[in-house]
Amino acid sequence: VWTTLRDTAGTRWFGGRTQVLRRDAGGELQRVPESAGLPALPVRALWQDRDGQHWFGTAGAGLYRRSGERFERIPGLQS
Repeated sequence: VWTTLRDTAGTRWFGGRTQVLRRDAGGELQRVPESAGLPALPVRALWQDRDGQHWFGTAGAGLYRRSGERFERIPGLQS
């Protein structure tokens, strides 16, 4: 695990070498699947902004924003 975030809903996010895990307030641990739009690359930074948006900084694929259960790459921001 390279980075962690506890968001305002109490969910814990863990960014690692090839995946992102989340543990909800009830303790259930889930892997974020690649099919959600976040590539299997190192996640080095996690952030929640004041509007509640989740941001994921990757090594090699740039910046992603979580939108519902999907992840959207922010164009023009390569790492």
